[in-house]
Amino acid sequence: MGARKGQNNFRDHQRKAVEDGLRLVERVLKALPRGTRYADFNALKRAVAQGTGLHATTLARNPHYRKALYQFIVANPGRIDGPTEEAAPRATLKAQAVAAEIRVRAAQRDLQRLRRFVEQQPAFPAPGTVDAIGHAPGAGTQAEFDMTATVLARLLARLAEKELGIVVDMERGEIVDAAEDGSRRVIAGKPDTGPFIEWMRRQEARRRALDEEAT
Repeated sequence: MGARKGQNNFRDHQRKAVEDGLRLVERVLKALPRGTRYADFNALKRAVAQGTGLHATTLARNPHYRKALYQFIVANPGRIDGPTEEAAPRATLKAQAVAAEIRVRAAQRDLQRLRRFVEQQPAFPAPGTVDAIGHAPGAGTQAEFDMTATVLARLLARLAEKELGIVVDMERGEIVDAAEDGSRRVIAGKPDTGPFIEWMRRQEARRRALDEEAT
């Protein structure tokens, strides 16, 4: 059977292969003879390659395997020839660098997924081109509006936490995409955002009043 839409069997297989390989590397590192010393990182890499069956080049290029080797040196600096006080700090810095490399790659993958998601979204009308709804007398209760505004505020707060560039400009009364320029920058503006911005201001004033009472 073929892969379901949106499913990447090769990527899943590749991730599992790396996870299995990492467990094997860690098992071999743990089983290395305690009295054995290695001239340098490359000597340790060759010993692990022999024990795992993985190619030495694979161990050096894959950041997960490389990080495991550096972490082994950090934990066992006496296993590498040369001054102990030099081996551990150098390996620590390299392990941190590899960890940062892994995080950057993960962030790049997340960014690619986000871009694909945005590209797949339908086009929305520009701000101000749709008649305001739900604000006329009798169109809805205040409780319903408060509930909807609360959900929108939580969504905007979460987007801000993730640093995606979607922010509320309270002064201008706009919800904007800080990553865009020109007309694409404004997601929603007055008069559409008027009731929500006023609701946000009331909430902020209420929070300040409660803080003053608490002090």
